[in-house]
Amino acid sequence: MHDASGSPNYRCGVECADAHAARAQAVRLLCESAHHAAQKGFPETASTTVRDSEGGIVLRVKLALTSEWEPETAERPPERPT
Repeated sequence: MHDASGSPNYRCGVECADAHAARAQAVRLLCESAHHAAQKGFPETASTTVRDSEGGIVLRVKLALTSEWEPETAERPPERPT
């Protein structure tokens, strides 16, 4: 897992049967991470890498989240402290 700056902030290893299983695992991990991060405020981006047994990167998965208030139709809640 990497934060918005690209710095690693979480490392784990899971062996997967094939490339499709590795991709599914990476996507699942990002979705779960975004869910937990939403409790603290919404991150703009998150990413993770999938590596082979020698440590080489074989896949990068990125998640971007945007939310925009409609200026004329939505009542905005008060700002939350960050």
